Amino acid sequence: MSSVYKHSMKKTLALAFCAASFLSGCAHSQLTPVEAQQPAVNPPASAPIATTVCELASIPSMFAGKTVQVPATIIINHIYEGIADPVNCRGKEVFLGDSDQKLEDAAMKQFDSALQAQFVPIKKNSTVCMYGSCHQYTVSALLVGRLDYPISELGSAAAARLELISVSQVNLVENTFDPKILRRP
Repeated sequence: MSSVYKHSMKKTLALAFCAASFLSGCAHSQLTPVEAQQPAVNPPASAPIATTVCELASIPSMFAGKTVQVPATIIINHIYEGIADPVNCRGKEVFLGDSDQKLEDAAMKQFDSALQAQFVPIKKNSTVCMYGSCHQYTVSALLVGRLDYPISELGSAAAARLELISVSQVNLVENTFDPKILRRP
């Protein structure tokens, strides 16, 4: 048998196989019958999309309803909690919320504990920490969550919110403080 004849037979078999399985989406394929029977290897549907805070804040509609993975620094003030990337895109933030699917593991406990840690005013009844300015740590982490967009918080209809599911690579940097006014807990 010549190699041209074998190749022609192989194509004929592949076309016959594809014609028989047209409804399964194999039309116009160059697969051999054996290759056509192999399932396609796709990443799991639940794999988070790796992105940045800059992208989430700039084009939130692209990630709306999707699970994303983003390195971020947590911003906490007296109005809201959010995520930011103060190095690469100053001034762009995304709100941060807790998902009902939030994973409660050691990394999440460390993360939550660090966000709640506050310096203590030396003088009783001091108003120095009234607006959330006494956080003990700046917290950064690799966050996984679902992006909700659009939302309506703080009068901003274009705002996006990351519903936190899990954290890893938690990094804590103690904030500076004036020992005449504040002390560690």
